[in-house]
Amino acid sequence: MTNIYLVSRDEPIGYDTYDSFVCYAPTEYAARHTSPCAYYTWVVDEGWHFVYGDGKTKKDKCDVWTDGIDFLKVQKLGVANDNTVDGLILASFNAG
Repeated sequence: MTNIYLVSRDEPIGYDTYDSFVCYAPTEYAARHTSPCAYYTWVVDEGWHFVYGDGKTKKDKCDVWTDGIDFLKVQKLGVANDNTVDGLILASFNAG
């Protein structure tokens, strides 16, 4: 089953950063580890990795999101249709 989650952060944010996003994910854990930026993926016990066009990754700080994923607020908004694919739906970016 895929759920719909709102993921947001309370820490102070600046320009050119995300403050929240909505995603499809099977669990709260998966939603918390989703990136609002398509160029980054979370690797367990390592943190954010930049994703290159060929699919290879390199450990890198994600300046537009947060490393404090344990402190994110995750709210389940509902249940998605059976044919949805896990991933980002909509993100809030504070352009500078």
